[in-house]
Amino acid sequence: MKNILLSYLFVLVVGVVMSACTSTLQENFDTNEDELVILQSTEPTCIFTDTELKNVEYQSEWIDSGTVKLTNGEYRVQAAPGSASEIIIFLTDHAACGKLEEQDAMAVVLVSSGGGSGSFYDLAVLMETDGRPENVAIHSLGDRVMVNSLVIENDEIVLDMVTHGPDDPMCCPTQPVVKIYKLKGNEIIEINGP
Repeated sequence: MKNILLSYLFVLVVGVVMSACTSTLQENFDTNEDELVILQSTEPTCIFTDTELKNVEYQSEWIDSGTVKLTNGEYRVQAAPGSASEIIIFLTDHAACGKLEEQDAMAVVLVSSGGGSGSFYDLAVLMETDGRPENVAIHSLGDRVMVNSLVIENDEIVLDMVTHGPDDPMCCPTQPVVKIYKLKGNEIIEINGP
């Protein structure tokens, strides 16, 4: 009797495990008559590697030439001849992949500092040109903002961030906002702004 109960218990446990596995498999596969069809992932494919993003030329208003070439995610130069201050521009960890204007694209956030207390954030869009990343547009996000998340969806760049409210000191933004941008040629246009 004890062996029969253990056998039933074993069959019950195996049945539950198999049922769970089958439902997990059903999420990833769909049957179409007699053939098995793998469903496409909804995750966008990133067109550039981390290394490529960290070693690309970006547009910048901080440099007379209008562009800077990052090396390992950073650019440094003296703010003025003989000055101890540096202009520093670096790539943050915020990056998003998706389609903009029907092309594969990536959006990233850069931070620039001219040696003072400000940290100026920029949103940059990159697309592929001749097999390499090209920064096609850049848009200022403001001084000392805090970026929470960055995604590309439905041909839009969605940025969740904290910016300065009307009474906030420059050091300490407190106003949460979600900003939505579209790429129009070589411009990033805010579409839900004031």
